[in-house]
Amino acid sequence: MTSFLLLCSVFYCLEFTAFIWKAKGRHGTHSPFAYYLVDVVRNIEVDFRGADIFPKSERKAQVFLTQLKEAFPNFELLFYQAQPQQILVSQAQLIYVGKETQDIKALIHLNLHPESILVISPTLIRKNKKDWEQLCQQSAFHFTADAWHFGLLSPRPQQVKQHFLLKLA
Repeated sequence: MTSFLLLCSVFYCLEFTAFIWKAKGRHGTHSPFAYYLVDVVRNIEVDFRGADIFPKSERKAQVFLTQLKEAFPNFELLFYQAQPQQILVSQAQLIYVGKETQDIKALIHLNLHPESILVISPTLIRKNKKDWEQLCQQSAFHFTADAWHFGLLSPRPQQVKQHFLLKLA
């Protein structure tokens, strides 16, 4: 059993190393929005102590969501698993899709404001890898990004459809 766990951790380390090797930082993103996320949003200093509403495995997503909220103060913050009916077309929103969500394919049918940003739980992405890949290929989302510790989706119709591997956490 311990050799199996050791083998799994070795594969995880190899996957993470391959991701870091391919992921883009500030340079090479070729998208003003992706560059803004990597250069400005990631470097915002936030104090989120005492607001640990996420499990330990999702803390990087919590930090980035807090940074996004600072960068886009007029965006409303919603948690999809608790309030899917409150998503509005008329207002830009930051929507966290937690690991409690059963079907991430349902995100295709959300009627979102063009500037809204979905932050997807890392647990959800790893558990539903094929669904995540299909979601990234959907024409409804022009901006998709894998940041290893979470995923990002946004309709952004003014942008050419692109998928990024970003070093955000």
